[in-house]
Amino acid sequence: VYDNLSDSYLMSQSADATCDGLVSPREGYRVMRLTKIKHSDLGCQFPEWITSHRYWHTLDYRRSFVFSQETSSFHINQLNPDYPDTRITCVKEVRHSLNTTVVVAYSTSG
Repeated sequence: VYDNLSDSYLMSQSADATCDGLVSPREGYRVMRLTKIKHSDLGCQFPEWITSHRYWHTLDYRRSFVFSQETSSFHINQLNPDYPDTRITCVKEVRHSLNTTVVVAYSTSG
C-alpha cells in the first residue's frame, strides 16, 4: 500500500506475498519513505577524451555506445535482441590522469 506525498512516497510492505492485513501506508511489516533524487546532483562527468566523439561502436558493430554529456551518461545499444540496451550513468569520479579515468557508475538494463 502506498501514498503519494508531495516530495516522496510512503509505502508499507506485508510480511508475505498475500498483502493480507495491509490497510494503510503507515502500518505494515515494513514501512518505507521513498524520495526521488535527480541524477544531475551526482556531479560526475565522463572525460572529454571519450565523450568528444558522441558515437562509438565495437569492431564487429554488435554494440554501439552513445554518449550524452548533458546527462553524464551513455547508452550501450545491442544488435542482438536477446540482450537489452543498457544505460550507464556516472556517479563519482575516483581518479583521473591524462589518459585514464576511474569512475563509479550506475547501470540500468532494459
